[in-house]
Amino acid sequence: MDSINIENSTLEIKAGAAGANASSGSTGIYASNNLTVTGAQSSISVTSGAWGILCDNGNAVFENGTLTVNSLNEAIKAKNITINGNSKITASTTAANKNAIYISDNTGRLTFGFTNPGFIQASSYGHSTVASDAAFGTANLITGSRNYFNSTGLIAVNGSNLKSLAGEKIHEGFTINLSDVENGTLAVNKTSGNPGDEIIVTPTPNTGYVVSRVTYTNSSDTSGPQEIIADANGQYRFIINASAPYTVSATFIEKTENVSYINEQGTTRVANNAIFLSKGGDLSGSAYYVEGNITLTQGINFTNTSPTILILKKGSHLTVNNATGNGISSSGNLKIFITSDSSFSDWGSLTINSTGGKGINNTTGTFTLAGGNINITASDDA
Repeated sequence: MDSINIENSTLEIKAGAAGANASSGSTGIYASNNLTVTGAQSSISVTSGAWGILCDNGNAVFENGTLTVNSLNEAIKAKNITINGNSKITASTTAANKNAIYISDNTGRLTFGFTNPGFIQASSYGHSTVASDAAFGTANLITGSRNYFNSTGLIAVNGSNLKSLAGEKIHEGFTINLSDVENGTLAVNKTSGNPGDEIIVTPTPNTGYVVSRVTYTNSSDTSGPQEIIADANGQYRFIINASAPYTVSATFIEKTENVSYINEQGTTRVANNAIFLSKGGDLSGSAYYVEGNITLTQGINFTNTSPTILILKKGSHLTVNNATGNGISSSGNLKIFITSDSSFSDWGSLTINSTGGKGINNTTGTFTLAGGNINITASDDA
């Protein structure tokens, strides 16, 4: 048959004996292309004096159910074999020099994607339980994230042993670790992978910060971090190309912008690399700007002894709430300006609620408020 689909069915197939001294018989299930088994109720038992399951030119896909194969030749042979869901597979061959599971394509894979407790148990008579003529090495043959594999013999790829310990997890994929980052968060599309897999990194900056750099390292590479450049869609991607764990990291920096403003003489000026004001505490920069509605639960202390400029962009509103100290303090001259775009009715506002100190405390310098209808409200109990 060309392709075979089995769904929620119970089958018992006997195509000749499969004992150690058995004579040849017929193949249990033969598909010239693909075999697909779906449905948790599927229960298939195959005993064969030849191949148990043979897909000459296609793939064998097991999405669910129970499969038991006992054969004289390979128990399961296909170009690719995929096992998902809660599939429970038992495959054994009783003939010498035969493999229980055989990947017949030289670029084929045995792929696991268990979503519930499932297993594969394979046994052979003095030969490999899983084998392939794959030319690309052992790392790529067996892939997946939750693959329990009980093996009574060796697992081999092109003559190289991959694993020989029974009952252990086999090649879950190399771990993708995330570094601890500040001022943002970091996520990846998968936490493990194999050579050839694509990893998508999603760095998310906190308010007031932007992505500066995204990198990865792997434990087998001594050249140091490799930078990941965002693609045209703004996504950070890289391909696993080493058989080793990876670590992904990101750096976030404060958001800056060249902002034009009107100074105290009514002249338009530009504050280069002004910092987006998103937090309180000690701030050492010389120019900050407010954009949108910003509410701070901590007072601001401008520590720069040179003049500090605070610019309210069009329609922006800054609220500072501080119950333990001053609302805004400055170690030098403090100047509050508006942007040079003065053709709007909403000039913005500054509201300070400092129940534990001064609203604006500028003891060592001067406080300058530019022209314009900026609404300033300050309350304190000092």
